[in-house]
Parts: sequence; structure tokens; C-alpha cells
Amino acid sequence: MGTYLSALRCLGTESTPCGGTQLPVDPLDDQTEWACDKCNVKVSNAQASYLINQIGDDVDNVQLNSPTVRELDNLLIQLFGYQQGYLPNQISDDQLKRKTKMCREMLDILGRIDPGKSRLCLYTGVVLHELHLSNIIYVKRKWDIGIKKDLLQLLREADKSLIECKEVLKYEVNTMSGEKLHSLIDSSRKEFDRWVTRNKIDLTKDIA
Repeated sequence: MGTYLSALRCLGTESTPCGGTQLPVDPLDDQTEWACDKCNVKVSNAQASYLINQIGDDVDNVQLNSPTVRELDNLLIQLFGYQQGYLPNQISDDQLKRKTKMCREMLDILGRIDPGKSRLCLYTGVVLHELHLSNIIYVKRKWDIGIKKDLLQLLREADKSLIECKEVLKYEVNTMSGEKLHSLIDSSRKEFDRWVTRNKIDLTKDIA
């Protein structure tokens, strides 16, 4: 469905990766070659299987060893803002923007593979809440010095994220994970509403 979740990045030539995607030539054949959609590089099914298994093992090993943000980099979004050195008051503006971008990309993927938000509702709820947090932290930093019109759009996205989060998790009320996430959302909602009220912001009106 256009997510390329089961694809591989092309290894490219010895000098420069082409940036393409390695895909099975015949998806119904277990022994098919994998070909790049941008260059002429092909790998055998055995090579592709080895790479996929190796990548899975690497991810598992990293997660088992209390990984840092630097080690995981593109693998996780939740460590941005929680791990020492990457706490809300330590994370840079660029890192916040990167986390926001990652959240949006993840939500796009989740929306394609689970459009009904039923199978992956907890994952979707977590990413929505992280998007909310990333936006509100950035807005609070920039409200007195930034462009209000742009910041208002982030506030609206933060507000919408909490609303969608509650909707996605409406049936996740009798599980430990669901209850914990509901509690976080309720706390974030109260804090968000207090801040918006204190700064006399009307989310329904544009700022010139």
C-alpha cells in the first residue's frame, strides 16, 4: 500500500547508493530476485533474506541493551524527550522538528496499513500523543519570539492529535497499556487547555 514496510533500501554500487528501493521481481515466487526500482542492482532471494534477518537481529540487540537516542536514531521516536540528554529542556529545536516529522510519517504509514485504527490503535495512540507533546514543547519555546500564525497551526495540530488519540483508544479502557495512555492523554489535555487559556489563545480564530 505504498509504505514499503517489507522492502529494502538499495545497496547501490560500491561507490554511491542510488537511494532506490529493492523489491521482489515476482512477489509470488519465494525464490525470486530482488531488483532496485532506480538502478540495475539485483540481489538473490538468499541475500535479501539474510539482510532482513540481520537487520531484525540488529534491532533486537540494540533494544535489549538500553539504547541511546544516538544509537537508535531513526528507529524510535519516544526516546526524544525522555532519555537523559534528550529531555524536553535539553532537546534542540531541530530535534523537535525532526521528531514531529517522524511522527507524521509514522501516522501516515499506520493510516495506510490500519485505516480503521483497530489493530494498531495503541501504537497510533502513542504516536499521536508524541506528536502533541513535540508540538506543544516547541510552541511554548517560541510563543513570545516566533511567528504566531505558524505556531497557531502547530497548536491546532496538537489539539487535534489529543482528540484523535482519545477516539482511537475509546475501546482500550480495560488494559494496562490503554489505561496508562488514557491517563497521559487526560493530563496532557488539562495542561494544554490551561496554557491556551492563560495565553488567551482562540484556536478557532486566525492570527494576523
